[in-house]
Amino acid sequence: MVACVRILLWTSLAAGAAAAKSGGGAQAQVDGPSGASRWEEGSSWNADGSIDDSNQAGPINGIVACGNSANTQAQVLPTGVYVPSDFTIAVPSNTCINPGSGSVVNPSGPTAGEPVIWFNFDVRAGAHWWDTQINGGGQDTIAWALYYSTTPTRGTTTMPTTGSELSGDASDLTFFITQTEIWY
Repeated sequence: MVACVRILLWTSLAAGAAAAKSGGGAQAQVDGPSGASRWEEGSSWNADGSIDDSNQAGPINGIVACGNSANTQAQVLPTGVYVPSDFTIAVPSNTCINPGSGSVVNPSGPTAGEPVIWFNFDVRAGAHWWDTQINGGGQDTIAWALYYSTTPTRGTTTMPTTGSELSGDASDLTFFITQTEIWY
């Protein structure tokens, strides 16, 4: 089974900087999870639903590969702004971990109009774990929430509003975990 994942990132402290950086980009900005950008690294889907792990995989990548890899993607820009009527983010209390200290923190959720990043990728069976590193720099407190689609797909679909290729069903997401990355 493949898990089709959407991750939402936000930071109140860097909202001005994020908004300033969101100007250019090939993807049209659409608020909510259907406006996600797709991870550009990793393995890719073949037309028959199998997975291509070769170094020449693509052009639509975004599957966490089995085994060790150090695939990265830098300069991921906001995909839109937070609109609670499109998708409500309710950060459960006492469930968010600061990975730097291991302590439980209770960040506020994003506020209406705040720039956010929706990011889509797939984690497949056999990938026992995967890692993500989110660097905001400065004095930012970045919070993120991970959702998975309960309607996984074996491939991607072109989103009519953005032209992006995304996996899973953006209208069928289930909350999994939230964390923060705090920079001092």
